[in-house]
Amino acid sequence: LVLLKVGEFYTPGKIIFGSGGLSQVGADAKRLGNKVLVVLGRSAMKKSGVLDRLTHLLTGNNLKYIIYENIPSDPTVETVDTGASLARKGSCNLVISLGGHREKNI
Repeated sequence: LVLLKVGEFYTPGKIIFGSGGLSQVGADAKRLGNKVLVVLGRSAMKKSGVLDRLTHLLTGNNLKYIIYENIPSDPTVETVDTGASLARKGSCNLVISLGGHREKNI
Protein backbone atom coordinates (compact mmCIF):
# COMPACT_ATOMS: atom_id res chain seq x y z
CA LEU A 1 0.00 0.00 0.00
CA VAL A 2 1.41 3.35 -1.07
CA LEU A 3 0.06 6.45 0.59
CA LEU A 4 0.24 9.72 -1.26
CA LYS A 5 1.06 13.00 0.39
CA VAL A 6 -1.89 15.16 1.29
CA GLY A 7 -2.67 17.47 -1.59
CA GLU A 8 -5.07 20.18 -2.43
CA PHE A 9 -6.79 21.11 -5.65
CA TYR A 10 -8.50 24.44 -6.04
CA THR A 11 -10.48 25.56 -9.03
CA PRO A 12 -12.20 28.93 -9.05
CA GLY A 13 -15.01 27.69 -11.24
CA LYS A 14 -18.71 27.22 -11.18
CA ILE A 15 -20.60 24.22 -12.53
CA ILE A 16 -24.25 24.73 -13.42
CA PHE A 17 -26.25 21.60 -14.16
CA GLY A 18 -29.76 20.26 -14.21
CA SER A 19 -33.05 21.13 -15.83
CA GLY A 20 -33.23 24.86 -16.53
CA GLY A 21 -29.57 25.47 -15.74
CA LEU A 22 -28.80 26.81 -19.19
CA SER A 23 -31.19 29.74 -18.74
CA GLN A 24 -28.94 31.37 -16.12
CA VAL A 25 -25.69 30.98 -18.06
CA GLY A 26 -25.99 34.21 -20.09
CA ALA A 27 -26.29 36.52 -17.09
CA ASP A 28 -23.60 34.65 -15.15
CA ALA A 29 -21.24 34.79 -18.12
CA LYS A 30 -21.78 38.53 -18.56
CA ARG A 31 -20.83 39.07 -14.94
CA LEU A 32 -17.64 37.01 -15.32
CA GLY A 33 -16.22 38.00 -18.70
CA ASN A 34 -16.83 39.29 -22.20
CA LYS A 35 -15.24 36.71 -24.53
CA VAL A 36 -16.11 33.04 -24.11
CA LEU A 37 -14.44 29.84 -25.26
CA VAL A 38 -17.29 27.32 -25.66
CA VAL A 39 -16.03 23.72 -25.42
CA LEU A 40 -18.11 20.94 -27.03
CA GLY A 41 -17.87 17.21 -27.60
CA ARG A 42 -18.74 15.71 -30.94
CA SER A 43 -22.37 16.48 -31.80
CA ALA A 44 -24.94 15.94 -29.02
CA MET A 45 -25.12 19.60 -27.95
CA LYS A 46 -25.60 20.70 -31.57
CA LYS A 47 -28.21 18.06 -32.39
CA SER A 48 -30.20 18.75 -29.23
CA GLY A 49 -30.28 22.52 -29.83
CA VAL A 50 -28.39 23.32 -26.62
CA LEU A 51 -25.54 25.02 -28.50
CA ASP A 52 -28.00 27.26 -30.37
CA ARG A 53 -29.70 28.20 -27.10
CA LEU A 54 -26.35 28.99 -25.48
CA THR A 55 -25.10 31.14 -28.36
CA HIS A 56 -28.42 33.01 -28.35
CA LEU A 57 -28.01 33.71 -24.62
CA LEU A 58 -24.41 34.84 -25.08
CA THR A 59 -25.26 37.11 -28.01
CA GLY A 60 -28.24 38.52 -26.09
CA ASN A 61 -25.84 39.48 -23.29
CA ASN A 62 -23.39 41.14 -25.72
CA LEU A 63 -20.79 38.41 -25.29
CA LYS A 64 -18.50 37.23 -28.07
CA TYR A 65 -17.59 33.57 -28.29
CA ILE A 66 -15.34 31.04 -30.00
CA ILE A 67 -16.41 27.41 -30.34
CA TYR A 68 -13.90 24.60 -29.74
CA GLU A 69 -15.61 21.36 -30.72
CA ASN A 70 -15.10 17.67 -31.48
CA ILE A 71 -13.33 16.95 -28.20
CA PRO A 72 -12.45 13.23 -28.17
CA SER A 73 -13.60 10.85 -25.42
CA ASP A 74 -10.18 10.85 -23.78
CA PRO A 75 -8.67 14.27 -24.47
CA THR A 76 -4.90 14.32 -24.87
CA VAL A 77 -2.49 16.95 -23.65
CA GLU A 78 -2.39 18.22 -27.23
CA THR A 79 -6.18 18.65 -27.22
CA VAL A 80 -5.95 20.72 -24.05
CA ASP A 81 -3.04 22.75 -25.43
CA THR A 82 -5.00 23.47 -28.62
CA GLY A 83 -7.95 24.75 -26.57
CA ALA A 84 -5.68 26.90 -24.39
CA SER A 85 -4.00 28.35 -27.48
CA LEU A 86 -7.38 29.09 -29.06
CA ALA A 87 -8.51 30.85 -25.88
CA ARG A 88 -5.34 32.94 -25.70
CA LYS A 89 -5.41 33.91 -29.38
CA GLY A 90 -9.09 34.85 -29.09
CA SER A 91 -8.50 36.84 -25.86
CA CYS A 92 -11.08 34.68 -24.07
CA ASN A 93 -11.52 35.36 -20.37
CA LEU A 94 -14.19 32.76 -19.70
CA VAL A 95 -14.71 29.09 -20.59
CA ILE A 96 -18.09 27.36 -20.86
CA SER A 97 -18.10 23.63 -21.45
CA LEU A 98 -21.25 21.91 -22.67
CA GLY A 99 -21.58 18.20 -22.15
CA GLY A 100 -20.05 15.62 -19.89
CA HIS A 101 -16.66 14.59 -18.58
CA ARG A 102 -14.63 15.02 -21.77
CA GLU A 103 -15.55 18.68 -22.06
CA LYS A 104 -14.81 19.30 -18.38
CA ASN A 105 -11.35 17.74 -18.84
CA ILE A 106 -10.41 20.57 -21.15
